[in-house]
Amino acid sequence: MKKGQREAILRLAALVVSVLLSFTIVSPNSARTVAQGMDWVEALQAQPYSKINLFRVGLASSEWTTDTSQLGRYSVRLHVKNGTYSKAGILVPVDMAIDKIVELKFSELIKSYTIGRDLRVVLGVDSDEDGAFDMDLSSGKFGKDAIVSSDGLFGSKPPKGEWIEVDHVRSRSVLWYVQNATDTNSMSFRGNWSEFISWLDTSTGETRVRKGHRVRAIVLMIGGSSDYQEETVYVDFVVMNGLVLLDEPLRIVNIDIRPGTYPNDISLKDEGLLPAAILGSSSLNVTTIEIATIRLGGTALATQEPASSQKLLYSYGDINSDGYMDLVLFFRIQDLVRAETLNPATTQLTLTANLKDREPIQGTDSVRIIT
Repeated sequence: MKKGQREAILRLAALVVSVLLSFTIVSPNSARTVAQGMDWVEALQAQPYSKINLFRVGLASSEWTTDTSQLGRYSVRLHVKNGTYSKAGILVPVDMAIDKIVELKFSELIKSYTIGRDLRVVLGVDSDEDGAFDMDLSSGKFGKDAIVSSDGLFGSKPPKGEWIEVDHVRSRSVLWYVQNATDTNSMSFRGNWSEFISWLDTSTGETRVRKGHRVRAIVLMIGGSSDYQEETVYVDFVVMNGLVLLDEPLRIVNIDIRPGTYPNDISLKDEGLLPAAILGSSSLNVTTIEIATIRLGGTALATQEPASSQKLLYSYGDINSDGYMDLVLFFRIQDLVRAETLNPATTQLTLTANLKDREPIQGTDSVRIIT
């Protein structure tokens, strides 16, 4: 085995084998400790796709902070003491075909390090198309799924002390790693994202990832190898395909797809509208929601006919008779189908929006695709 292949395998192993102490998932509104030896893969399996999780392994920390930010008040502070045994990062659950990703940008500020690199990007890919990302940590194998990973863009001496916006998808040259088909080795490709995607389908069947396979998680992390020692990095404003995945601490709200019905059946051939409601409560006044920011799986509200109309379709009312005003929204089902938010494997939809003070909110409800 060549030296470069051994190093690539070690990088992959470092990402998926937990080696020290306990692992903690930190959600914006709560924190809980998970069993010893867990890593971000278990975080993905254990948590609903609607939740962003901050994770840490070993002598590391991952936390929301007001120390500094590029936008708004908050950023996420990551720190690792000894990156060989420790990791810290952000897990952002998503659901997007890998070849449909055209933007993956974030801002990072590297405050300090003894030995350092900038943020590593890892994509958890559902390559067996069973609707989940699976891995057997006891054997270090991914079952039939895969990860796509890349090192930071700035090598072993990243710049310190200033906010930098990077986009791994739009960069000219990135070194990407992916498992081979038998999960016995890793393969690497250097180039831009479109070249990498083309290479996936022309690598004579040797890689485990193909066009159309869905990315179920984006992980931004430091640590996992000796390239990180006493490093502190701040992360802010993570965006994929124009959709803000991380900005400020997230408030989870209750939503109801097809209010008043269950199960929430949707036909992919339906040419009509899909109603969804954000449910008001004692802690949420729905009139404070900035309507223009509302997205269902990244898709904007429908507008009134004719198509040239700019009037968004929504209304206010107490639809569940609990005494609190609710916000009823309408989305064109075919817009959701074209965006692949709705597809045969869809089991839930996530709605995001900002309040007028820029605080982000998010809610998720189940759906059932019918034929």
